[in-house]
Amino acid sequence: MDNNRLLDLTRRRLQGMTGFHPVQRVRLARRVRALEEAERDITSTGVTGFTRSAETPGKNNFPTYQAQVAAAYEMYEARGDFGAELFGSVVDMRVAFICGDGASIVSKSEAAKDWAKKFLSVNKLDGSALIDLVTTAELEGRNLLTIRKDTLSTGLAKDKNANVVRVDEILWNLVKYTVDEPGKVFRTAIYKADDKDQTVSAKDSVYLVTGRRIYNNHQLTPGRLHKVITDFQNFSRAKYDLRSNTHLFGKTTPNVETDTPADAAAVNALVKDSQWAIGDMLIGKKLSLVEPSGSAGNAIQQDALLALKLVSSASGVPMHWLAWPELMSNRATAENLMEVVNAATIKERRIWEEALTELVRKAAIFAVDNTGEAKTIIDPEIKVKMSLVSLATVKAYVETYAPLIDEMLSRQTFVAGLPGTYDYEEEQALIAEEQKERAENSPMQNGALDEALKKLQNGKPAAGDDEEGNDGDEVPGADGAE
Repeated sequence: MDNNRLLDLTRRRLQGMTGFHPVQRVRLARRVRALEEAERDITSTGVTGFTRSAETPGKNNFPTYQAQVAAAYEMYEARGDFGAELFGSVVDMRVAFICGDGASIVSKSEAAKDWAKKFLSVNKLDGSALIDLVTTAELEGRNLLTIRKDTLSTGLAKDKNANVVRVDEILWNLVKYTVDEPGKVFRTAIYKADDKDQTVSAKDSVYLVTGRRIYNNHQLTPGRLHKVITDFQNFSRAKYDLRSNTHLFGKTTPNVETDTPADAAAVNALVKDSQWAIGDMLIGKKLSLVEPSGSAGNAIQQDALLALKLVSSASGVPMHWLAWPELMSNRATAENLMEVVNAATIKERRIWEEALTELVRKAAIFAVDNTGEAKTIIDPEIKVKMSLVSLATVKAYVETYAPLIDEMLSRQTFVAGLPGTYDYEEEQALIAEEQKERAENSPMQNGALDEALKKLQNGKPAAGDDEEGNDGDEVPGADGAE
């Protein structure tokens, strides 16, 4: 007989007992309490109650890709029981590190570069849309981007209904698409819509995976955050356990010391009859307010801290950036911290650079074939660059690569690699404009200088010079000549 059935039968016997000796009833009541204690989940430290479910905090509850993605969306959208308070913040911080400053275009072709910049702008891939795409990859460990022809109403007479190339993403979480990748090369993706099979070809799409492909059975390894989903939830469980215990034990209890049982009975009667509350006068030998030490909560805090360490290690987000500044025990410099962040996000950043580069190249060919764009916008060598932006990374980049400019590194490549989104041609035009403005406002740029320059250009001596071009200050014969 299992424990649940035995407990049920024992409770029924206890409730139906009449005419039995009190000792028998006490023994049976003790047995019920023992069975109830055996039923309690000792891994849940909240003593006021706990939620029973198929998930337990003592193991990895998400061993499959389907379970990992479902749990990631539930936590990010705050629809699950546990983990929402921490998971969403970690995802958003990682997305900011990966693509927070947008993407920059590198190309020798002005036409290709201008069109690519317009393409990114129309699709908001230089801003909010890029953030959404990277967020999807963090939640799913993959993303599928498609391109199509669309009409953009700009309100301008010359291109009131301009044809543009639009980018859409297909979420695996919604359609459960399957991919065909023979020879480690993406060919097609298939999913159902309106009870019909929809096929996405590689010609008009880009497929990326931030985890690792297992090609022999077309499965994916977990994404970076998928590996610690249970730890996100364990941190959340510890938080609620602390709250439950505080609700029970975080109250002071009045205690009156008496010398005799009669005094104790009198105090009890007084409290009961007068509905005594803290602050009222109470007659007794000694009154004190007692409360539990709360030291048992330290074990819960240690459990939460362990989960936080595992989350930080997997995500690359330092623990003290997650509102725990006291966990930074040494004076780590910003450079060292950003090295960890960069190491944890450089893989995803490189994958997105490759994916966006492929997307821009395919979109340019699609535009020529479907929207009437000139073939000059196609540049097989065009690239998309993304960088991690911070004061420490900018300083390190400039100190390392600035001395190599004009000898081993071009200025355009240097600007493209700067943390941030910079356009080399635009910056050069702005520099030339500023130099011209400074020259026009210079004190040296006055009427006398203009006059002297004009006379020199006409072959005439400036004012104060003799016919031989001397400045008038030289003394003839000063060098001893006649």
